[in-house]
Amino acid sequence: MNPTIELRCRVEADFLLAMERAKLEDVLEREISPGTEPHPSDGEVDLVILGYAAHMLSRYQLGQQVLRPASTRFEVDVAASKDSIKETHWTLLPNESISKIHPDDGAEHIRTMKGRLPHWRVIGAQLVSPVFDFTYFEHMFPMFRHIQNVLTDAEAGIGDRQWLDGVSTNRHMSWTNETCSLRIQLAYDGREIPFRTIQNLVATWVVYEDAIEMLQPVHHHGYNIPLAFTLSTRFPVSANKETYRMAIYHCKTLPELRNLVGLYATAGGEAKINFLTFSQDSGLGRSLQSQAHTIEFREHAGTLNADDIKWWMLFTSKMLRFAQALTDANLIFDAHGDFHVIGLLKLIGFPRQGQDFYMRRLEELAH
Repeated sequence: MNPTIELRCRVEADFLLAMERAKLEDVLEREISPGTEPHPSDGEVDLVILGYAAHMLSRYQLGQQVLRPASTRFEVDVAASKDSIKETHWTLLPNESISKIHPDDGAEHIRTMKGRLPHWRVIGAQLVSPVFDFTYFEHMFPMFRHIQNVLTDAEAGIGDRQWLDGVSTNRHMSWTNETCSLRIQLAYDGREIPFRTIQNLVATWVVYEDAIEMLQPVHHHGYNIPLAFTLSTRFPVSANKETYRMAIYHCKTLPELRNLVGLYATAGGEAKINFLTFSQDSGLGRSLQSQAHTIEFREHAGTLNADDIKWWMLFTSKMLRFAQALTDANLIFDAHGDFHVIGLLKLIGFPRQGQDFYMRRLEELAH
């Protein structure tokens, strides 16, 4: 990538947050001021739970690992909607799109709404990072590790199975299920992303789409609409990915490409790749149909695991950098060679440690 181009990034992570009702009543007594309604609305209760989680997260001392030099703490705000978030703060939001019904899947998910769950208040939540310079990518990792430790009780060594048996003394717990997702938003600082770079990115993604999906848990396969599926509805059954690749490069405008491949956000958020902007006031540009200021990668399954977040952030950034490098060299993506995921990781210059991480993931998913 052109060294003068700086990447900006934001991370959005969906999860479910539960608080024991006895603990919730104690918190409500402190948070709901005298003279208000004796029974707060569901929305008010949700914000109180998020406020408690924000308080727990904010105990982290950043020291020198800060994105904002004046800050000495990991500051987390609570907002009722994305319209009121601050671009420079971490923010916890309620997320009603997450299903609270879970499969009976042993220790990895809390069971269906039976047994102990009536003693807990469960809400959907979303953690939104500040917009940060990707130069500070490594500085973000300790923060995500801290988030993982606090929200999943990892510091106390309390797993889901023990929590189900009533062992947890923190009386709160977070987890993800198949309706949660992790979204990475990338932008260039102060300029739009060239259309040819978008074509290169989409063409590479389509060719390696099956391999990329293998990096996801089995339950997440098929959750997002494949780019190749949208393309397949526009060509004969005999068409292959080479046909799709050439069609991508025949597009002359971003709206034409969006229509061809289905690069848009749907009501269920099924699009694997989406174009948007962080906000109208973030200094990253405006969201225009004819331009792309931000690319959002929506394919990853929901996770609070710091390693998952770290390597997927790096993977998406390497994909964008590879696409930009082709543009800078006045080239297009030419599909050939090994279409296994390891071939893609080597192609985009993914570090060996990250390759090993994903190879272990593939081995785990194979069993």
